Amino acid sequence: MEFDYFQYGNPIYHKSDRDTDFSFYGDLELKERKIYKVKVRPKMIYLIELFYYEELTFIKFYPKIHENNPNRYKVCDIGLSNSEKRKLLNTCCSIVHDEIEKDKERLFAFVAQIYDRDNEKKREISVRFSIYRKQVTTFFKLENYSHLMIKDFNFYCMAKASNKSFSKKIEAFITKAKKQESLVMEFITDRGRENIINRNIY
Repeated sequence: MEFDYFQYGNPIYHKSDRDTDFSFYGDLELKERKIYKVKVRPKMIYLIELFYYEELTFIKFYPKIHENNPNRYKVCDIGLSNSEKRKLLNTCCSIVHDEIEKDKERLFAFVAQIYDRDNEKKREISVRFSIYRKQVTTFFKLENYSHLMIKDFNFYCMAKASNKSFSKKIEAFITKAKKQESLVMEFITDRGRENIINRNIY
């Protein structure tokens, strides 16, 4: 690949993990979690987590120094340069690429956290979602991968273009995920919630 990314080794596996906010998502139970350690700088480590559910896998990341912080996924900046941020996102995409080659029927999704500033600026989508979308569409070319985004939920999903069950699987997942409204609403801006109410889509 022509993209610059940080080196990563084999993941740490957690077969049955109940100490995470993502153990259950709607009616879906967490099947497996993989954690990759990535050295951004000599004294700065990031953890990239993959949460495996029946239909798809979520990708999340955060600074290791915040691993015991309940808001670790909302940590937005600890002094990374733009090039380091881009390289970290490329690392996430590279890991997804490796995993999707092992299981071409699996879906992978990024769900962007929202920040207070997103609401202060009355944004419909989070800044992080805009960054994810640009990075993922650049890394995973549209001719080779199927892409789907739900802006209201700051949700971006992709899979191999050869995956004929993409639409069916994502529809099944969303139907189940919506049943846990409190968790879903964590990823929606205030303005996004207004849009949902006005369109009566939830």
